[in-house]
Amino acid sequence: MAKNGYTMSNRAALEAVTADKTITVLDCGKILTNRGASGAVELLLPTPSSDLEGVNFKMVVHAAQNFKVATGAVDTLVSRNDATADSILSAQIGNEIYVFCDGTSWFAYGATDGGTYTIAT
Repeated sequence: MAKNGYTMSNRAALEAVTADKTITVLDCGKILTNRGASGAVELLLPTPSSDLEGVNFKMVVHAAQNFKVATGAVDTLVSRNDATADSILSAQIGNEIYVFCDGTSWFAYGATDGGTYTIAT
């Protein structure tokens, strides 16, 4: 048994992202932070496909810098009140954005009550 009674199988992988990054299937289930970033960081989503169905991750803002998730293919991001968005970002420390793919679109939403998020189309 691992630390605090948890095994590695029920722990999310953590990654601090300090430069732009293209998301892949290997990022599935990760918690990505911008800890240590000295400027804006963008996570680029590939074009949705059946191979990416179920891929999901969470972004958590640690550094007070823009932390953005954007689509490489325009109008394939679904977010609050916008079925054809291109990006969502936040720079508010502690804010979370949850992202997942259904094979046709990427869905992203701010998961922090009272958080400030910017959605671009």
